[in-house]
Amino acid sequence: MTTNLRNLQESLQAYLLTGDTTIAKDIINPAGDQIDTRLAIYRDSYYLCLLNNLKKEFALLEQLLGEQAFEEIGIAYINAYPSQYFTINDFGQRFPDFLRTTSPYNQQPPLSELAELILALNNTLISADTPTITPSDLATIPPHDWGNLTFQTHPSVKLLTQQTNAYEIWQALIQNKQPPKISTQSAQKIPSEGWRVGGFPAARSLRARQGAAATGPRATEAKPLLPHLNLLIWRKELTPYSNILTQQSAQLLQTLQSQKTFAEACETLTQSIPEEEIPQYVINQLTNWLNQGIFAAINHQAKKT
Repeated sequence: MTTNLRNLQESLQAYLLTGDTTIAKDIINPAGDQIDTRLAIYRDSYYLCLLNNLKKEFALLEQLLGEQAFEEIGIAYINAYPSQYFTINDFGQRFPDFLRTTSPYNQQPPLSELAELILALNNTLISADTPTITPSDLATIPPHDWGNLTFQTHPSVKLLTQQTNAYEIWQALIQNKQPPKISTQSAQKIPSEGWRVGGFPAARSLRARQGAAATGPRATEAKPLLPHLNLLIWRKELTPYSNILTQQSAQLLQTLQSQKTFAEACETLTQSIPEEEIPQYVINQLTNWLNQGIFAAINHQAKKT
């Protein structure tokens, strides 16, 4: 019987994804072997390939949970979300959502938030390689035109809001320290200057183990606990970074990301910062972010006179 290649491929795929054994009729059964044994080799290889990809992508999560526990979660994820991608690099994109929504893993929210953080850092390395702008680019624009400025963030920039101590766990793991116990409450402090707190470069190469991270600047002043954590994720050159932002800084960046003008961004801060301090505060934040490669473009529309 002649079977065209497309039908044969679809039959094998159906076996790998659902266990459909229609493909068995097209498998040669040599002496001393069984068809189901031969098919199982392909299915086991399929699972191992995807599982090894998850292990590389979320190496720190496996380090935290242990190999056996992580493999059990990985197999459950593969069964729930069979790969629909042409590239295996995309396979883990739904892993944080799986941990967030699937019992019993959703009973430990730090797991999904840790996976979300790891994925965000990894994704910076495959984001578009767009040039960034600097404070000198901003300095060329007349001050009276600033109110109409809008900003375009670099493609790698992502803001995360986390409710647990996943970030403290991540910090400990990348420094090869004993991680704190999993908790649904963050122990991070409100930063005195959002830009300079918790700045840890992440993995230096694509899909590299996150433990290869270098250590950035630390906070110098203890403040009250954060009700939740605002994390800024981005890539500068070939190194991913993360930083904790104050609520005001996070609000400012979110506003600028939504293509609101400089004037509108200042307006959003009137409830939390004295009005006379807002322009300087925003300028300081913009300068810091421009120095760190957060923005890819400034859209300048000259003020009509």
